[in-house]
Amino acid sequence: MELSQLTRISFGMRVTRIERQEIDRLINLADEFSRTTKTSALASFENGEFTRPLSGLIEAAKTNFCLYCLAIINCYALLENNRNEILGSNISKKERLDSFLEKKGILHHKVRCYKTMDEFRQVNNAIKHSRLSGATSVVATNGKTYGTKQMKALYKKSIHLDSYLADLFRRIERIS
Repeated sequence: MELSQLTRISFGMRVTRIERQEIDRLINLADEFSRTTKTSALASFENGEFTRPLSGLIEAAKTNFCLYCLAIINCYALLENNRNEILGSNISKKERLDSFLEKKGILHHKVRCYKTMDEFRQVNNAIKHSRLSGATSVVATNGKTYGTKQMKALYKKSIHLDSYLADLFRRIERIS
């Protein structure tokens, strides 16, 4: 195997993955904080105290939502950076990207896991263009409302972003 082939394989392995370990750690801590807050709140409610536990539950909900927002933004930013490296061009607008790929003979919507990538794009944009101070949901351009539960479900699909990048990489490699 030639050095150029090894370099290309190494490049492919690097740009076809979204690193999620650090965000996963934060989310696990937030989930644990939420569980302990709920347990503490239930104990306080049983003792007749309502004000403090209620504020703790509200803060835990806001924290979880914000961390999932951060996770979605992080995943999409990494996807955009890796995609730009694969393409050798800095393209962030969807229309320009679709046109760029079409000129190379690639139909963007046919790339594996395109729908998941596009959902991340829409939610990422909704988060970035929303005022999240105290919010616990956003509405994406697809009209769907994303609360913590929906954000968590979307984040779990982030593994499919690796498949999107890998398929895009393969398609670009074929025409290069």
